Amino acid sequence: MLVFLAAFPRYVADALIQTLRSVALDPYLIDLKPLALARAVTGPTAIIVDVQPADVDIVVVVDRVPQLIRTLSLPIEAQSWLEKLPLIKGELDRTTKFYNSSHSESRLDSSVPVFVSGELAGVSEACESLAGELKCPVLTLPSALACPQGLPVGRFMVNIGLAMKEVSLRGTKAGFSVVNLNALPDVYRPKVRSLTELLTVPSIVIAIGLLAFLGLLVQSSATGVASLRAESDTTNLLVEKRQLERQAQMKAITELQERIEAVKASGDAFTAAAGELSQERAGVNGDLSEVWQALPYTVQLTSISRASDSSTVCGVAPGETEVLTYARELRASHRFSQVIISDMTRSEDDVSFVFILLK
Repeated sequence: MLVFLAAFPRYVADALIQTLRSVALDPYLIDLKPLALARAVTGPTAIIVDVQPADVDIVVVVDRVPQLIRTLSLPIEAQSWLEKLPLIKGELDRTTKFYNSSHSESRLDSSVPVFVSGELAGVSEACESLAGELKCPVLTLPSALACPQGLPVGRFMVNIGLAMKEVSLRGTKAGFSVVNLNALPDVYRPKVRSLTELLTVPSIVIAIGLLAFLGLLVQSSATGVASLRAESDTTNLLVEKRQLERQAQMKAITELQERIEAVKASGDAFTAAAGELSQERAGVNGDLSEVWQALPYTVQLTSISRASDSSTVCGVAPGETEVLTYARELRASHRFSQVIISDMTRSEDDVSFVFILLK
């Protein structure tokens, strides 16, 4: 049994759904970028290289199943594609070697095409340089859907793959990838209406019918008012009793309204507190994300603590150079006003350090 597992941070999904719902959009289907690219391939086995200004996605599809997915961030300092191409080609070679080393029974060879999409689509000289050691044919990823004349299809392959997902869900064979999962969390999917909701309208109709029937009874009772005039004294007593009951009811309603106002005030206070906690959580998540993204692979963190306006990061590194490099990356992120190296101690095997990150 081949198990395909896809995961992504929950706070990313929450922020996306809340943003869409704030403009009255209610999503019902979400896909992941590498899976959308795999669905756009018009063959059972291929390698997809999607190049964007800040990152590269490499997807190895074998027998209509995405077997290997790699995402690489491109250096910000590289200005031209000539500077980025060696990095992309090296990552593509490493990906194919890694796959072949673990799949000796179905190795990738020169017959497997490499499809390019994104920023490099249509740049023939750049595509040819990606052939690599396998000498695979490098082609621009074509669209399986009809597109308007003049549309740069290569830059919109992720969108086309997502559209093909909708077509595939309707029962056709538009996409070759057999992986077709809905990444939208269950909590945000449209809910099936309960039996109570379905019976609401019939219940209202029945209630209106009963009210009409009662109205007819009242109308017929009005004809007997003349015969009841002798009982007017008793009726007056009943009216006075009803008035007293009504006064008691009005008093109870007033007390209930006061309680409602008190509960509403408490709810507003809780909402304000929840908003402050949400902002603090967003700040903590942002700081942690920046700390991990800038972390060199040779540096290990031992602890992270946070105060109201600063964070303390402790870790170990092979040498002072890695510590200084890590500090420069944190300063370059502009997430923190100051990155202070408060302690750096060398031992026999490594260097321990302590950073203080000021907001």
